[in-house]
Amino acid sequence: MPLPWHESDEFWTLTGPAMFTPDKLAAAEAEIDWILKETGLAAAGPGRPLPFRGLDMPCGVGRHALALARRGFEVTGVDRTAAYLEIAHSRTPPGTPVEWRLDDMRAFDGAGRYDLALNLYTSIGYFEEPAENLRVLQNLRRALRTGGKLVVDALGKEVLARVLMPTQWQDLPDGSMELREARIVDDWRRVDNRWIIITPDGRRVEHRVLHWLYDAAELRRMMELAGFGNLRCFGSLAGGAYGPSATRLVIIGEAT
Repeated sequence: MPLPWHESDEFWTLTGPAMFTPDKLAAAEAEIDWILKETGLAAAGPGRPLPFRGLDMPCGVGRHALALARRGFEVTGVDRTAAYLEIAHSRTPPGTPVEWRLDDMRAFDGAGRYDLALNLYTSIGYFEEPAENLRVLQNLRRALRTGGKLVVDALGKEVLARVLMPTQWQDLPDGSMELREARIVDDWRRVDNRWIIITPDGRRVEHRVLHWLYDAAELRRMMELAGFGNLRCFGSLAGGAYGPSATRLVIIGEAT
């Protein structure tokens, strides 16, 4: 029986060039500045002799984790894809206060050590069973001290309804070509994606990506169930209302 798409190293390795383009790597700096402004967190200063601790889970190639570290945080980046963590290591200057951890976000135990946790780039909704997706949020809550902040960034259902393209082609930076076909299934509860990648040497690789969708009310409710309050919604990682012009669904919550 084939592995679920989210357990496939081949899937993550082949799609990485599309997800972590130079412009997306660069955008992390401004996104972290906005996150720190909205959460009220900043690097250690006279009123706080110890640095804040940040958790980026999943961290991918470390774009936001490294941006946090550059602002004085002690950071843990967690991902299940070893190839991404190798890239993150290669991008980490000596002495940077970042720990890279190979782990599953359903299992990682942060033991209440963190002031800020990030779950970005539509990283909620991977798992077949809804309880497992809730478990990710519960693990993020357990990782935070009481009063710590969680930032979740997803492609909200309301946004997807406006921008959905059933078929998309794109050329990837490594010379591959990627085709995505998307179907809304289960009464708008999930999106069923067919990803086909043609590598530079002509190899054809296909994966089916079945992903849960959430509107703002659904994701807020999940975060409440996981132990978060004082929830605020935004339309991007640059702010703005979650309204007709939103490009993302961003929710900031506080560990209660």
